[in-house]
This record gives sequence, C-alpha cells and structure tokens, in this order.
Amino acid sequence: ALSTLVSLTQVMPPIWEQYILRHKEYRYDDDLVEDVIRNHGVFPDSYENWMFIYFHVTTSANGCASFREYADENHFG
Repeated sequence: ALSTLVSLTQVMPPIWEQYILRHKEYRYDDDLVEDVIRNHGVFPDSYENWMFIYFHVTTSANGCASFREYADENHFG
C-alpha cells in the first residue's frame, strides 16, 4: 500500500510519516492527504485514466452466511 501511495502521489514515506504524526491537527483524514499532496507531491492529471482493483476478504464464525445469502438472492454467486 505504501509503495502505491508513493507511486501515485510522488510523496516519500518520511513526509507521510511526519504528517501522520500530526493527524489530530486535521478535522478529516482527507484534509491531511490533500495537504500532503498539495505541499509535497503531485495530483494526477485525471483520475479517469486509473484502473482500480478492489478486494475484500472476510472471514466469520458462520462462514459469511449473510454474504452468501445476499449473493444467492441477487444471482451474484
């Protein structure tokens, strides 16, 4: 995750660490991220050119029964 963050923003880890230590100065985490990028990195030209891949891994005592039930009801399974 850190290497992806650095790749997308061009902000090196020590700078992120400095700001994260001061996170209570920001009302929202989004404001911290914007401040870091605005002052030390670059915003991408366009988010439309990005390809995002999302994964969500869940385990539970009941084998994620509610997820399977929902998927079955909506024909996603």
